[in-house]
Amino acid sequence: MNDNYFAENSKWNDQISSSKKTVSIPTLIISIMTTIVFVIIIVAKWGSIMELFGVENIDSETSVSSVLEIWEQVSLSWQIFDGGDIINYTHIIESNEYWELWIRSQNINLNNYDGEIYLEGIVEKIWQWVAIIEVDTIYSLDMEEELTGNVEEEIEWSETKYLSNVWLYLDEDFFENYSLINQWSDWVLKIKDIETNEIISLDYFKCDTSISSQNCDRFNDMFSDSSSQEFVDSEWIVYYKQAEVQSWFFSNDSFFGYFANDVEDWVFKGLVKYLTVVNQKFVEENVLENIDIVCWDDGKAMKEIDEYELEFKNDWFYLSVEWNDWSKNSLFCELKIDPNLKNNAKLIDLEVLGEIEEDEEKDQEENKDNNEWEDLEIVENFNRDSDVEQFEINLEKTLEFTSRRGHTIVFPSSNIAYAGKSIQEDFDMAWVNCFSVMNVVEYDQKDMVDQKWSVKIYECTIKDEFDDSSERLIYKEVWEQKFVIEIVDPSWIKFGNNITIK
Repeated sequence: MNDNYFAENSKWNDQISSSKKTVSIPTLIISIMTTIVFVIIIVAKWGSIMELFGVENIDSETSVSSVLEIWEQVSLSWQIFDGGDIINYTHIIESNEYWELWIRSQNINLNNYDGEIYLEGIVEKIWQWVAIIEVDTIYSLDMEEELTGNVEEEIEWSETKYLSNVWLYLDEDFFENYSLINQWSDWVLKIKDIETNEIISLDYFKCDTSISSQNCDRFNDMFSDSSSQEFVDSEWIVYYKQAEVQSWFFSNDSFFGYFANDVEDWVFKGLVKYLTVVNQKFVEENVLENIDIVCWDDGKAMKEIDEYELEFKNDWFYLSVEWNDWSKNSLFCELKIDPNLKNNAKLIDLEVLGEIEEDEEKDQEENKDNNEWEDLEIVENFNRDSDVEQFEINLEKTLEFTSRRGHTIVFPSSNIAYAGKSIQEDFDMAWVNCFSVMNVVEYDQKDMVDQKWSVKIYECTIKDEFDDSSERLIYKEVWEQKFVIEIVDPSWIKFGNNITIK
């Protein structure tokens, strides 16, 4: 019995002895830390590890990041920073909404941008849980885009601005609340809310009844029946909210149409309070009411209005007015509408109809200089190697203009001024569409650069060949971009021939 007792006790002691075998605390801590580090390395390098074994990391290329998806169109504004691995991305965007995004561009040098920017692009892929965006449009929000220039002067924006090619007047109240990012690119006006940094895009186009997508009368009729909201401002402009989409439409006397897409209703209504659409009612209230002030010259003054006509030419409104003063001769007055001027118009011509000048030849001689530019515009043929005294160029002191669309124009002289705007020009050729033009004049003529020009540089889309057999046209192709240089003044032939675009 005693033997059995001690035998059972012996087994019990063996069990107790084996259960007391433990791992030391330092060893346990080291093991746990090693495991954590190992897991972190595996997770961080998972893509590389999978590629090492020849397996595509499908999740990283096709999955959704926290907010964005592959091929998604994005537009945002925030700070830009240098960085990246050069191969996959070159710069970093940090924002409250997306935290961090990586960006790159095949066509735009992103090194030219610093600080706060606005960009548009497409999510090309998701890499290491971060979206990589291919940028196709970018603007700096820390500085206004250069539209006119000379090597010796800084560009300053006025407190008011009339965008004649958009038919919108922006007064001081507008610039207290908003700023312009661009003015003349790709038929879209981009406006930044100073307080919220929100970018509002206003797409505009010339109305054309022969093209359904540009038929403003059709849009007005359609939206008047189907719009979910509408309101009218003091200039009789009707604003239509499209049903089921976040888009607004309005037009300007069926000359220009405007779409504001992807904008909240309260944001749009807040903006249009500061936009003055220059239309017939604006002209009637602000110009015709003061016709005796604007249509006045020594010995001639228009007191009443019998007929008037408003027309759009050369990207400006022109007003023609007639007054039949039966006691004398009839008066004809032509005005150029410009809300930036004191009386909202500039006198172009004031003449007595039916009156024969005593010395007609003398009068024609006096007007010869005034009509010189207009005469140059209709010259169809001249020798590109003409003996006309040429505008002086200096290839050692050139002037460069770098466009936001990725090209640089090198002018063979710094003694010039230039201004750009949106246009529609096809040179009467099929498959030619020139959407912007830069007008160039001598620097002394900078105040007239919107009205008179010596050389024009067009940026175009051309699907077929361009016929530059005309002596006044020079065609240039830089990568995918097409340009046409038009020499308006024969004395600028040498200048035009030495323009470089890269």
